[in-house]
Amino acid sequence: HVAAAAGLPLHAAGGIEDEAYWQDVSARYGETVRYLGFLSTAELQAMLGSAVALLQTQEWEEAFGGTTVEAMACGTPVVAYRRGANVELVKDGVTGYLVDPADLDQAVAAVGQVGRMDRAACRQTASAGFGLDRLRAAYDDWFRRLGVA
Repeated sequence: HVAAAAGLPLHAAGGIEDEAYWQDVSARYGETVRYLGFLSTAELQAMLGSAVALLQTQEWEEAFGGTTVEAMACGTPVVAYRRGANVELVKDGVTGYLVDPADLDQAVAAVGQVGRMDRAACRQTASAGFGLDRLRAAYDDWFRRLGVA
């Protein structure tokens, strides 16, 4: 709904878990919705890096937000419902926008504002929180606490 209301195409990648739902969405939105299937890492990075924004408007509580981090690592702002892991991952107004769940007007307005964001800030935030240096430091700390390092 958000992409269509913003006048933008929606590209989806990965697996389809609910075929009936996907068929309904495809019938309702026609050519503005495109399923790309499973993409290689390079293809996914290219798609995410060229996107206006990543929409995270799922109805469930996302436990980690891997797709959010991937998009930010590609320099893409995220427009997400204010719930689950996205509340901790998205820096509102810096790496994207957090909107009230199911508030279509607020989500569309946020999509309209992401073009003003510094995409480098998205990459920097993802790298600082989830890059290899951060992962290495977390493992070192964990091993130290276990007494094996």
